[in-house]
Amino acid sequence: MRSGRTSETTFCWLRGYHQEGQDWLSRALAIPGEPSPATHALAVLGLGAMAVFRGDNHAAQAVIQESLAVSREANFAFGVAIAQYTLAHVMWAQGNFDQAMALGEEAILGLREVGDAGRLSMILANMGTFALFNGDNERGEVWAAEGLALYRALGNRWQIANHLSDRGVLAQRRGDLVEAARHYAESTRLFLEVGDTWYIASPLAGLAAIAAARGQPLAAARLLGVAASLHEASGSTVWATEQERDEQTVAAARLALGEEEYAEALAAGRAMPLEKAVAEAISIATHIGAHPAVGQTT
Repeated sequence: MRSGRTSETTFCWLRGYHQEGQDWLSRALAIPGEPSPATHALAVLGLGAMAVFRGDNHAAQAVIQESLAVSREANFAFGVAIAQYTLAHVMWAQGNFDQAMALGEEAILGLREVGDAGRLSMILANMGTFALFNGDNERGEVWAAEGLALYRALGNRWQIANHLSDRGVLAQRRGDLVEAARHYAESTRLFLEVGDTWYIASPLAGLAAIAAARGQPLAAARLLGVAASLHEASGSTVWATEQERDEQTVAAARLALGEEEYAEALAAGRAMPLEKAVAEAISIATHIGAHPAVGQTT
């Protein structure tokens, strides 16, 4: 549910080069000279975005506020809106829901005025997801639906995959494993198609959780290994909304397999090619859809 800002940040975000992105932006900002306020604001914001991806919300908050101040002083409306959204993400991650929603609403209004459909779609979908996670269903569904419709109109498959992964987490929290598995499987398929090598860890870990819940601890451990390897390679964090899910999956797989077999399965997952991991994950989702648990429907 998260994304980059400048072109350099966007490249690093899509390809999972988060530490490298921070390093490049830091070096660029250290170059002598007087960049335009817009360039300065976006470069600093890029640093904040990379810190968010890596889970360092304290560092992110400071630089995002700097970017917001520079953008406001320069009357750079696009920069103000994007900084407000990124700061909303930090506030939400820190549990400051009211502040996050207020900042997100301002960002949405600002981008509607700017007319940037691509960034607006991202913010609508992600703020909608934040609202849904916190029980604000009416506003969440409206924003998320508009954001997803814009993604589809723009043909943005990466963001569609991102949104489907989040919908999978929401469905799983409701106990609807069939819907969750469907969303996760479609998310992994789209991420593989567009060449993603980091965010795909989220739906793969989601399908690991479903595998564990449905009595497939070996498959769960392998997919956990894949997800861990992807997070380590990119330096990306596990989002707060998924940490408890993943911890429960680890505990369930370890209990079912024992430490030695769990470690072997985890190592096998780390060594598994991504294409094979996605095929296994989609197979799990297909099986669950064809054989729902008692009380669930396809």
